Amino acid sequence: MHSRFRHRVLSRCLVAIAAGLACGACIYDYPDKDCVEPGSGLRVVFDWSADPTAAPEGMSTLFYPVGGGDYWQYELPLEGGVAGVPDGEYNIVCFNNDTSSILFENQDDYDKALVTTRAARLTDGFSTDYPYSQPPRRGAEASQPVVAAPDVVWGGSRGRFRIDGNDTLLVLHPAPLVARYTVTVTHVVNIESASQVSMALSGFSAGRMLSTSDMIPVDVTVPASMRRTGVDTLGGWMLAFGRDDDAPRCLLSIYVMFRDGTRKVYEYDVTGIVDNAPDPLDVHIPIEGLEFPEVDTSSGTGMEVGVDDWDVVEIELST
Repeated sequence: MHSRFRHRVLSRCLVAIAAGLACGACIYDYPDKDCVEPGSGLRVVFDWSADPTAAPEGMSTLFYPVGGGDYWQYELPLEGGVAGVPDGEYNIVCFNNDTSSILFENQDDYDKALVTTRAARLTDGFSTDYPYSQPPRRGAEASQPVVAAPDVVWGGSRGRFRIDGNDTLLVLHPAPLVARYTVTVTHVVNIESASQVSMALSGFSAGRMLSTSDMIPVDVTVPASMRRTGVDTLGGWMLAFGRDDDAPRCLLSIYVMFRDGTRKVYEYDVTGIVDNAPDPLDVHIPIEGLEFPEVDTSSGTGMEVGVDDWDVVEIELST
């Protein structure tokens, strides 16, 4: 087991099984021969054609009886395995079980089960702890929750699948549920003035429904690290659940702490770049030309003075 909630549920299930009782979510590891229930010997195969490079440690597969009742959960290897689920009709979801930042909600309900992430702060992308005031937020972004970037997640589902006999074969097709967003800022003037740099992107979905892979209609902002990658270049990347058709603008905010203690937020509306990306699962956001103020670079780390002051600089992208 990889996620804490699975450890807790498994412990309860094993106690219940030992006592001859039913448990709310029956979970079994494959290929543990001591964890077998009478059933069909269903063969599960994961078809990775949607992402041939995928290599999770394993897959959680949940079987929800169509007529109601407790779900069955099996932990299977990358290629699949045998699940001793009793004959019947099931709704099924699967997702990789090697995540740490992912939160699973409403897991008892096939139609409502979803993946999301925990709350975060805009400045979590800084390389050191930042205990001072958070940067200002304006407009629609001000009401968006700030959440941590998700881990890599793959998921798939199958509705109303009937298990009938020992030769039943179930093929599931996991697909990526997150996308990668890479930001590159070139020709940064006075880059040495910066003590620390981080970033955030707004307008992403808060998560995905497991039964449909649909994005949750809640807009969030996701922070990420950014660092100097060249003589006059900054770069950073993050994972996010993507943007739905009704998403608000996608605002790139670059947070800079300068060596003289001043703070600035550089804002770019990158909606067009993100929404028109050739590959929506691997989005590149190029920013050319950013001028930092020239400051006294011998004045320390910029953490001592002016901790409550953030200046916002809106920059319009050239077309």
